[in-house]
Amino acid sequence: MSGRQRGWIAAVFIALLLAVTAQAPPPSPHGVSGFVYHTESELDQVPAGTPFLVRDIDNNDQIAGTTGAGPFPGRYSVSIGGTDGDNATTTAWNVSSFGRRHFVLQGDMDNQNVYLNQSRPSEMNVTILLPGNHHRVNYSEYFNVSVRIQNIGNELGTSCQAVIMLNNTPALAVALAVGETATHSLGSIGIQAVAFTNFTVNGSRIGNGNITVNSSCSSDVEYFDNTYVDAILNITVEDLIPPNINATPLNGTVEAANNTLFFRYNVSDHSEIQNCSLFINDAFKQSNSTAVKRGPEYNFSVFLLNANYTWYIQCYDILNNSNISGNFSLDVAVPPDFLVQTKDIAIQQSPLIENILLQLNVTIYNTGGADGNATLQFFDGNPDVNGTQIGANQSINISHHSNLSLSTYWSALPGPHELYVVVDPPIATGGNVPEVNENNNVASRNITLVGWQVYFGNVSGVIVLDPISNLSFGRWSAEASNLFVAESGRDIQWTSLEVFGRRTDGGNGANDFDELDGRLNMSAFNDSVNLSYTSGGAIEALKNFTVFWQFKQNVPVINSTNSSAFRTGILWDSSDSSPEFDGSQDVVFVTAVNENVPGRYGSYDFEIQVPVLLRRYLPSGANTLSFYIEMV
Repeated sequence: MSGRQRGWIAAVFIALLLAVTAQAPPPSPHGVSGFVYHTESELDQVPAGTPFLVRDIDNNDQIAGTTGAGPFPGRYSVSIGGTDGDNATTTAWNVSSFGRRHFVLQGDMDNQNVYLNQSRPSEMNVTILLPGNHHRVNYSEYFNVSVRIQNIGNELGTSCQAVIMLNNTPALAVALAVGETATHSLGSIGIQAVAFTNFTVNGSRIGNGNITVNSSCSSDVEYFDNTYVDAILNITVEDLIPPNINATPLNGTVEAANNTLFFRYNVSDHSEIQNCSLFINDAFKQSNSTAVKRGPEYNFSVFLLNANYTWYIQCYDILNNSNISGNFSLDVAVPPDFLVQTKDIAIQQSPLIENILLQLNVTIYNTGGADGNATLQFFDGNPDVNGTQIGANQSINISHHSNLSLSTYWSALPGPHELYVVVDPPIATGGNVPEVNENNNVASRNITLVGWQVYFGNVSGVIVLDPISNLSFGRWSAEASNLFVAESGRDIQWTSLEVFGRRTDGGNGANDFDELDGRLNMSAFNDSVNLSYTSGGAIEALKNFTVFWQFKQNVPVINSTNSSAFRTGILWDSSDSSPEFDGSQDVVFVTAVNENVPGRYGSYDFEIQVPVLLRRYLPSGANTLSFYIEMV
């Protein structure tokens, strides 16, 4: 008996019991056990290993096994799913005989003994001798399927036959030869006798197939060992014809948009394609990264410098048949292409402060295939809309597929700026150098020079107001003192100072922060007074001050730097006419003096943050700041 036949014996099919009525209980395990005897004598047990099958007839549950449970060679014991009252059988057999016991399930049941008292009917054992599993055959080649059939029953097999079945992917990969039939008559086969037969088949299509042969006789009653069928697996039909490669010609002078070229092709063949490769100047360059199917167009994407080349494509099918396309020659001639990008524009210094010479850096790329000369320009603002050029034109030369870093220097006023870098101007006419792409020669980057300046120092001796100048005051008690900053030359009426954002009658002012930004030319700043002091139109922080013995409640403040130890507030001079701030009145920034308190830059007595452009608050101003101390 072959391994394939034993596989058929080992198969067990389990079916769910279908309820006959809504009240029927579900199947439950029932123990079934007993002995198998040769005869009616209970002293004649069969040897261990005798096959048996317990089956619930009503729900088709069945358990197969062999005897030898415990110390008794003929003992069997299994658990089968069923319901009390189900009809069941235990069948056992050997080479010559079989026996069957019928019983009704009722709990766990012992003594369900079986006697081998009936002659075993004819049953065929089928073995495919040739070919074996994984047989390979050439396309259109004929071959024989040789079959051995033995009657393993104890009765004569009559009117016996063998039937071949072909299961293929694709259909008809393996087919019957012309004139061959799927059924062979075998006549009668005696007890334990053997018959042979051959089926002639051929590989008719590239693919794989399985072949199954079964045998039966009219004298067969039932099958115990289930060896009446055998199969051979994975018959491979192959061909020796190489692939046909149709490559799209890419030859002559190629003035491509860039040095990445596409080599296109499709393949036809009887077999599936294993892989395709591109060879340039007779050297391997690239293989397909995805599976290549027969018919569709594929391509290789390859970067080639400007030069002369020869190329071809070679493909293998799954049978290792190979072929190449025609040989082609090409001359790659790609012009230069200058590229500037926002991410490659950088500022050397940090933080960005007015009147500090800033180093502007940029990296320009030549992504084209040829070297190129060009002009480079920097602008503050869009050059097409009144942008101001920074520095002079710079002449550059960049080799193909390389880059060049350049710099210029610039000093600017605080606030937002959009820096432009232009390569190969004039842009409107496509520049002076023919390029692959004329639309990548301009890039810009937005930057902001901070709109605020921090001043700090001591009031118990010499006060240093950095970076304007060093001012010296006499020594006094700093307790409950305030420090004020305003544009120089303003006639501040200290007893008329009001809380910024409030009217003289105590009501809320309208748009005061926007109006102050407008006066300071800070409306477009991303650190404007409005954005610094308010959020969603609401003042973020408030603090009380006593100014010239007047209590100023809820003055809008911000932290002067990184802590709340020092805070900067805003007041306005209501003596300048209007009962509400409208941008024409003087403003004063104020901070409370705290002796020897840690701040951002060390320990000192005051720290105040004021707009850089406060020194230019009014057109007639002095363009400087004045610092005042209220001595208490």
